[in-house]
Order: sequence, then structure tokens, then C-alpha cells
Amino acid sequence: MAYIDGQLTAHPYDRDKGLLIEKNREMIILPESERLLFRRFTMNDAPLIFDLNSDPEVTMFTHDPITKPEEATRILRDVIIPQYEQYGYGRWAVHAKEDDRFIGYCGLKYRKERAETDLGYRFLRSEWGKGYATEAALACIRTAFEQLHLDRIVARADVRNTPSLNVLEKCGLKKIGFDTVDGSLVKSYELLAEDFPFHQPQSPLYRSSI
Repeated sequence: MAYIDGQLTAHPYDRDKGLLIEKNREMIILPESERLLFRRFTMNDAPLIFDLNSDPEVTMFTHDPITKPEEATRILRDVIIPQYEQYGYGRWAVHAKEDDRFIGYCGLKYRKERAETDLGYRFLRSEWGKGYATEAALACIRTAFEQLHLDRIVARADVRNTPSLNVLEKCGLKKIGFDTVDGSLVKSYELLAEDFPFHQPQSPLYRSSI
């Protein structure tokens, strides 16, 4: 099963090739993993974005809290959804297969000002410590290189955000230096297509407690 415009539907799926959905003649590539389903966000998801980003613990190191529901609508309209149309990928909504609950987002974002594709993830605090971040990030990395044929992905995390740094390193990204984002020191990472696949179990997908 998969999500198309917020609806759960049957789909053609091959775990070695990724998820490919044909809709209105458009081939939509989505990751999938052992425990997680991914889908594109829609404008109907503003309440989910608001709940996720209004938790100060979730946005402690990202410096982008949401305080009003209309801010979530704006982010979907102006930031998240346009990426799908322009680049064919973006930040994807993530659901747990076991009961279909929304747990956060994970995905790729093209940053035009840097000419690079960024890996990012964010999960509800109630879902921390279950290994979802690592599992979701690995699925997105596989999609980036095996299906989207990207040459390079990057990621950044606040130097104080140890759990997020651990996820990036467990996923095989290599530290390339430091940067400053919103006045905070961050570690920068990258992974090149030529270095993929790296030595991680793929069936079932690698799990950790993060």
C-alpha cells in the first residue's frame, strides 16, 4: 500500500527498485522501508505540520518553530509542495506501517542558493528512540542514488544535537567541516554516489534506537 494525495492505495512495488507510482502519467518516486511508508504532503496536512513544528523540543536545534496554524499552511504552499513539482522530490510525510499514524517527515530538499540537495528529517517527540530517523534516512538515501540518480547529498546538524549527528554518521555520511546556520554552529556532512552503496544491511533495513 502507498499514499497518493493523502489516500492509501495499492501500488506496484519492488524493494530493490524503490516505490514507483503512476498517477496522471507522472511517475512519482517515493522511498519505503521495513516499518515506514512515505508520501507527498498535501495542503490538507497543515495540522500535521503545525503539531510537529509547534513542539519546542522538536525545533530546539532547527530554530524554526511554528506558533500559528497559518504558518504551517504557508510552509506547505511555499516551501514543501513546490519542491515536488520542480525537482520530483522533497520532504516526505512518514507514516508507521503498523497503524498508519503520522510520525514526522524525512526527505530531500534542493537548496538553490547552494546548488545542493539536503537530507533532512524531523519526528514527533513521541516517536523518538524507536530507530525511525535512521531507517527513514537510509530509505531516502537509497532513493536519492538508486532512483533519482543524484551525484551527492549533504546534511547539516547543530553540533549540540547528538542524536541527529549519530543518525547521519550511522547512515554513512562523512563529515566535511563546520558551518553557521541561523547563528548556530553546525556540522556539515556529505555522501557521494560513488561511495554508495555502503556497508549497511538492506533486508531488513538497518535499525537503531535513534
